[in-house]
Amino acid sequence: EVDRLRLLVVVQRLLAQLAPDPRLLVAAEGESDLKHWDTNFPEKILNAEVDADPAAIPDDEAESYEVEYVKEGTTIEVKENTTLLEAGEQEDWDLPYACRQGQCISCAGHITDGGNAEQYVEHHTNEMLGEPELDDGYTLTCVAYPTTDFSIEMRESP
Repeated sequence: EVDRLRLLVVVQRLLAQLAPDPRLLVAAEGESDLKHWDTNFPEKILNAEVDADPAAIPDDEAESYEVEYVKEGTTIEVKENTTLLEAGEQEDWDLPYACRQGQCISCAGHITDGGNAEQYVEHHTNEMLGEPELDDGYTLTCVAYPTTDFSIEMRESP
Protein backbone atom coordinates (compact mmCIF):
# COMPACT_ATOMS: atom_id res chain seq x y z
CA GLU A 1 0.00 0.00 0.00
CA VAL A 2 2.87 2.40 0.83
CA ASP A 3 4.50 1.78 -2.58
CA ARG A 4 1.19 2.53 -4.29
CA LEU A 5 0.86 5.80 -2.36
CA ARG A 6 4.44 6.74 -3.19
CA LEU A 7 3.78 6.11 -6.87
CA LEU A 8 0.64 8.25 -6.78
CA VAL A 9 2.57 11.15 -5.22
CA VAL A 10 5.26 10.87 -7.90
CA VAL A 11 2.73 10.72 -10.72
CA GLN A 12 0.87 13.77 -9.42
CA ARG A 13 4.07 15.78 -9.22
CA LEU A 14 5.26 14.71 -12.66
CA LEU A 15 1.94 15.61 -14.24
CA ALA A 16 1.91 18.98 -12.52
CA GLN A 17 5.42 19.72 -13.84
CA LEU A 18 4.69 18.58 -17.38
CA ALA A 19 1.24 20.17 -17.61
CA PRO A 20 -1.56 17.67 -18.03
CA ASP A 21 -1.57 16.16 -21.50
CA PRO A 22 -4.11 13.53 -22.55
CA ARG A 23 -1.41 11.83 -24.62
CA LEU A 24 0.62 10.96 -21.53
CA LEU A 25 -0.34 7.65 -19.97
CA VAL A 26 0.85 6.20 -16.72
CA ALA A 27 1.04 2.44 -16.46
CA ALA A 28 -1.18 1.01 -13.76
CA GLU A 29 -1.03 -1.89 -11.32
CA GLY A 30 2.43 -1.50 -9.84
CA GLU A 31 4.30 -0.42 -12.96
CA SER A 32 6.14 2.88 -12.74
CA ASP A 33 7.04 3.23 -16.41
CA LEU A 34 5.79 6.25 -18.29
CA LYS A 35 4.25 5.45 -21.65
CA HIS A 36 3.52 8.04 -24.30
CA TRP A 37 1.91 8.47 -27.67
CA ASP A 38 3.66 11.67 -28.61
CA THR A 39 7.38 11.91 -29.36
CA ASN A 40 7.51 15.59 -28.38
CA PHE A 41 8.20 14.72 -24.72
CA PRO A 42 11.91 15.05 -23.92
CA GLU A 43 13.58 11.65 -23.63
CA LYS A 44 15.19 12.57 -20.29
CA ILE A 45 11.72 13.05 -18.80
CA LEU A 46 10.33 9.85 -20.28
CA ASN A 47 13.34 7.80 -19.16
CA ALA A 48 13.75 9.44 -15.75
CA GLU A 49 13.89 7.16 -12.77
CA VAL A 50 10.73 7.69 -10.77
CA ASP A 51 11.41 8.10 -7.04
CA ALA A 52 8.84 8.65 -4.32
CA ASP A 53 8.88 11.74 -2.17
CA PRO A 54 10.34 10.64 1.18
CA ALA A 55 7.94 13.06 2.92
CA ALA A 56 5.09 10.73 1.87
CA ILE A 57 6.40 7.89 4.05
CA PRO A 58 4.10 7.53 7.08
CA ASP A 59 5.78 8.53 10.37
CA ASP A 60 5.20 5.13 11.95
CA GLU A 61 7.00 3.44 9.04
CA ALA A 62 9.90 5.90 8.68
CA GLU A 63 13.39 4.81 9.72
CA SER A 64 15.48 7.14 11.87
CA TYR A 65 19.14 8.01 11.46
CA GLU A 66 21.70 9.63 13.76
CA VAL A 67 22.74 12.99 12.29
CA GLU A 68 25.44 15.03 14.00
CA TYR A 69 24.95 18.76 13.48
CA VAL A 70 28.59 19.75 14.06
CA LYS A 71 28.21 23.52 14.58
CA GLU A 72 25.19 23.00 16.84
CA GLY A 73 27.25 20.58 18.93
CA THR A 74 24.72 17.76 19.07
CA THR A 75 23.51 14.59 17.40
CA ILE A 76 19.80 14.02 16.86
CA GLU A 77 17.64 11.32 15.32
CA VAL A 78 16.21 12.38 11.97
CA LYS A 79 13.48 10.35 10.29
CA GLU A 80 13.82 9.49 6.61
CA ASN A 81 10.64 11.48 5.90
CA THR A 82 12.03 14.71 7.43
CA THR A 83 14.46 17.07 5.75
CA LEU A 84 17.66 18.08 7.51
CA LEU A 85 16.35 21.65 7.68
CA GLU A 86 13.01 20.58 9.22
CA ALA A 87 14.81 18.44 11.80
CA GLY A 88 16.94 21.41 12.86
CA GLU A 89 13.91 23.67 13.05
CA GLN A 90 12.19 21.11 15.29
CA GLU A 91 15.14 21.63 17.66
CA ASP A 92 14.45 25.42 17.55
CA TRP A 93 17.72 26.12 15.74
CA ASP A 94 17.83 29.23 13.57
CA LEU A 95 19.04 27.70 10.31
CA PRO A 96 19.34 29.51 6.98
CA TYR A 97 16.90 28.91 4.14
CA ALA A 98 15.04 30.83 1.43
CA CYS A 99 13.13 28.81 -1.17
CA ARG A 100 12.58 25.41 0.53
CA GLN A 101 12.52 23.89 -2.97
CA GLY A 102 16.16 23.14 -3.79
CA GLN A 103 16.36 26.13 -6.14
CA CYS A 104 18.88 28.26 -4.25
CA ILE A 105 21.83 27.55 -1.95
CA SER A 106 20.73 29.49 1.13
CA CYS A 107 20.26 26.26 3.10
CA ALA A 108 23.43 24.53 1.90
CA GLY A 109 25.36 22.31 4.25
CA HIS A 110 28.49 20.16 4.04
CA ILE A 111 28.49 16.47 4.95
CA THR A 112 31.84 15.91 6.65
CA ASP A 113 32.00 12.10 6.45
CA GLY A 114 33.64 12.17 3.00
CA GLY A 115 32.35 11.14 -0.39
CA ASN A 116 29.35 12.15 -2.46
CA ALA A 117 26.48 13.70 -0.50
CA GLU A 118 24.05 11.29 -2.13
CA GLN A 119 25.70 8.44 -0.19
CA TYR A 120 24.05 9.97 2.88
CA VAL A 121 20.94 11.83 1.73
CA GLU A 122 18.28 11.72 -0.94
CA HIS A 123 17.55 15.09 -2.54
CA HIS A 124 13.86 15.34 -3.36
CA THR A 125 14.74 18.08 -5.85
CA ASN A 126 18.05 19.76 -6.64
CA GLU A 127 18.29 22.64 -9.07
CA MET A 128 21.61 24.04 -7.85
CA LEU A 129 24.23 21.43 -7.00
CA GLY A 130 26.08 19.67 -9.78
CA GLU A 131 28.15 16.49 -9.57
CA PRO A 132 31.33 18.33 -8.43
CA GLU A 133 29.52 19.89 -5.45
CA LEU A 134 27.76 16.63 -4.55
CA ASP A 135 31.10 14.80 -4.81
CA ASP A 136 32.54 17.31 -2.32
CA GLY A 137 29.73 16.48 0.13
CA TYR A 138 27.53 19.54 -0.28
CA THR A 139 23.78 19.22 0.17
CA LEU A 140 20.65 21.36 0.09
CA THR A 141 19.21 20.81 3.55
CA CYS A 142 15.70 21.97 2.63
CA VAL A 143 15.23 19.00 0.27
CA ALA A 144 17.71 16.49 1.75
CA TYR A 145 16.33 13.41 3.51
CA PRO A 146 18.76 11.16 5.44
CA THR A 147 19.42 7.60 4.24
CA THR A 148 22.12 6.71 6.81
CA ASP A 149 24.00 8.17 9.81
CA PHE A 150 26.41 11.08 9.14
CA SER A 151 27.76 14.45 10.32
CA ILE A 152 26.90 17.78 8.72
CA GLU A 153 28.10 21.37 9.02
CA MET A 154 25.22 23.73 8.41
CA ARG A 155 25.72 27.19 6.89
CA GLU A 156 28.36 25.87 4.46
CA SER A 157 27.98 26.46 0.73
CA PRO A 158 30.17 25.44 -2.19
